[in-house]
Amino acid sequence: MVAKNDDTLCDDGLACTSDTCDAKADCQHVPADAACDDGNSCTIDSCDAKQGCVHTNAAVTVNCADDGLACTSDHCDGKGSCSHADITAGNCLLAGTCVAAGSKQAGGCQACVPTTSPRRFAPRPQPGLW
Repeated sequence: MVAKNDDTLCDDGLACTSDTCDAKADCQHVPADAACDDGNSCTIDSCDAKQGCVHTNAAVTVNCADDGLACTSDHCDGKGSCSHADITAGNCLLAGTCVAAGSKQAGGCQACVPTTSPRRFAPRPQPGLW
């Protein structure tokens, strides 16, 4: 037991708990998940009353910060990071720019062929194969 209403004597050393002394002079440690926000949209932040802040990796189905490119899907990678690696169907990502399938490179001999080379220009298929 501690002196009545002396909250300072109830400090559990965890930044994410609200430590108080109740009227019976018992310590209360109330977890506050918001205190654990690490600013990473790919972690689920929570406060555990015994170990403090816990940052669990979000599932790959969770959306994360938009990279500004319409041809990439922005989702968590399941390891705590945001991934922009998946290129949407019918597009290529060339030199940081989204390019539609069939778009020709200057000179015309190469084009965006996402089924074979979504990250660099590739030889154009035979006419009529698009």
